[in-house]
Amino acid sequence: MTREETEKTLQALAEGVRTWRRAPILHCPHEEGLEYEDVFFPSEDGIPPEGWFIPRSGSDEMIIANHPRWFNRAGLPSHLEPWKSLGVSAGNDFEVNFVPDYKIRHDAGYNVLAYDLRNFGHSSSADGGLFPAGRCESGDVIGPLDYAAAAVIRGK
Repeated sequence: MTREETEKTLQALAEGVRTWRRAPILHCPHEEGLEYEDVFFPSEDGIPPEGWFIPRSGSDEMIIANHPRWFNRAGLPSHLEPWKSLGVSAGNDFEVNFVPDYKIRHDAGYNVLAYDLRNFGHSSSADGGLFPAGRCESGDVIGPLDYAAAAVIRGK
């Protein structure tokens, strides 16, 4: 391998760790018979995450659902490329769908707020599309916490 080829390969590897293609949102709460609202709220630095608020009538309890890297509020289409390549060597090439889990929590009496972190799902891009690696997640959680507190106050 030439020096140029080596540098190109290393750059591609570094870029793959630094950023990642957004996974599409393939599922929604309606699939489980859940009513929901698309919601938007500012993070601590003003970047607006997007999410779903799944109300549970008569409940003032709320679960805020976060997601891991590569995922979004709906899950991960790891049965499709390029996400399949992430876990196939470990046998994790199946689709992950969080929506049935939201139904379980809803049916147990909880309001559910599921949202996308910055640079994932439908949330806004920020920081050049970089994977935050712990730098921004705490600020991204502020928006959902504020939204949840306001939702409980207004009786949703």
